[in-house]
Formats: sequence, C-alpha cells, structure tokens
Amino acid sequence: MAGNILISNMTFKYPSMIHPLFENITVNINENWKLGLLGRNGRGKTTLLKILLGELDYKGTIQSSLTFKYFPVYPETGIELTAEEILRKENPMIERWELELELSYMELPAEVLDRNFHVLSGGEQTKILLIKLFLNEDAFPLIDACLQDQGESQ
Repeated sequence: MAGNILISNMTFKYPSMIHPLFENITVNINENWKLGLLGRNGRGKTTLLKILLGELDYKGTIQSSLTFKYFPVYPETGIELTAEEILRKENPMIERWELELELSYMELPAEVLDRNFHVLSGGEQTKILLIKLFLNEDAFPLIDACLQDQGESQ
C-alpha cells in the first residue's frame, strides 16, 4: 500500500491563541520515509498528530489514503487482560510463535505474554504497545514520544 500525506495551506490555532500555531503549511510526506519531528514542548508536534488523526479542526486540506494509528494508547485500567490478549485484539489470527518472535526483537521473554498487562513494568508495557502498533501493517504509525534532556529542567 503506497501513499502520501499531502498537507496544503494548512493553518491551525487554538481558540485561546492570538497567532496561529501553523500558518499556510504545505508539505508532501511519502509513507516510506522514516521521519522524526523534533522540537521543544508547546511547538505543535502533538497538535499536528491530532490534526492528522482528525481530532482537531483546521483550515486547508490534508489528503491521504493512509490509516493513522496513534502511539501511545494505553488499554483501559480495571480490565484484566494479558499481554497476549492486548496483542490479539487487532490481530486475532496471529500465531503464538509470531508474537514470541516480536517479543524477542524487543528483548522480552515469551512468558510476558501470559502476564496481566497492568502488572508489567512501564518499559514492558511500552514494548508490548509498540509490538501491537507494528503488527498493524496497514496503518501509518504516529508515535508521540517525549524525550527529555537530563540537563534541562521542566
């Protein structure tokens, strides 16, 4: 599935803003590119992802035949699901060995599949959710990660 994301003359501002966060942005992104959007907090990275997901209104046009998947999306708390059940939600026909192979790429032991998702460490949960994202080959992943410089105070 080949596709592009074509953003033309896109302008966006939150109601509380005087000046637009984005103004007349035009960009063409090929789905095969490996891109990273870097910038300080409050510069519009997450806002752009929300616009692509159709969660925010904007002026201009966005054309794409791609399905976007946002990361991270954590499962509801209070629901007791194993890591395997989390991974099978969107891939019910996947074989256990295929899940174990994906776990090995993330340096996780196979027994993690049998544990309740909510008792896994934060790192283990993140890896399971990344595996879930990457198993969905028909979607364009929008990964929203916060990287904090250790020397920079928040």
